[in-house]
Amino acid sequence: MSVPASSHDAAPTAFSGRRVLVSSVSSDSHTWNLVFLQLLLEDLGHEVTNIGACVPDELLIAECRRHRPT
Repeated sequence: MSVPASSHDAAPTAFSGRRVLVSSVSSDSHTWNLVFLQLLLEDLGHEVTNIGACVPDELLIAECRRHRPT
């Protein structure tokens, strides 16, 4: 039985996607949607930083300024 190759098996290539920050607001504790979104975006070639769920507004703003998503 053969297993299809995924992009995770490929050798690293030069970054050609966008820098993306995924998170949810302080009132949203869902985490699986963030993980799924992160994996999807990474498979599409984007650099993803996941700062998690229930992120206070001030921290979300600070992380956006620090990471400079494009």
